[in-house]
Amino acid sequence: MTSVLVVDTDEDALKAAGEMLDRAGISTALASTGLHALSLIRRLPVDVPERRDHPSPIAAGPGGRNSALNRASFRLHQLVAGGEIDRSECEDRLIAACRSNGLVADDGLPSVVATLRSGARAGLRHPRSRGVA
Repeated sequence: MTSVLVVDTDEDALKAAGEMLDRAGISTALASTGLHALSLIRRLPVDVPERRDHPSPIAAGPGGRNSALNRASFRLHQLVAGGEIDRSECEDRLIAACRSNGLVADDGLPSVVATLRSGARAGLRHPRSRGVA
C-alpha cells in the first residue's frame, strides 16, 4: 500500500488532499506544520524506509517523489474515469502537492506534468469507484 505524508498550513486544502488520497486507496498522514510532520516522522522505526512490506507515512523524498506522483496520478485518475472526482481539481491538487514537496523546484514543472499525464493515461483506461482498490 502506498502511504503519503501531506503537509499544508491551509486546513481546508489539507483535509481535501487527505480525503482525495484516501478515496484513491492511498494511506495518508496529515500535518499542518513542519514540526508536526517531523514528529510523525520521528515516530517511525529506523528501518521502515528499507522495508518493502511496511507502508510508510513519509512522503517520498528526493529520488522517490516522481514514482509516488505517478502512482497517485494513476490511482486518482481511475476515480476520475469512474466519475468519482473532477479531473481538473485532481490535477491541480497533485501539482500543488508537488510544489509543496519540492518536486517542481527540483525537476521542473514540465517533468512533473509529464509524469502526471503518464499516470493519468494509464488510470483513465481502468475506471473504478470509491471503495474499490
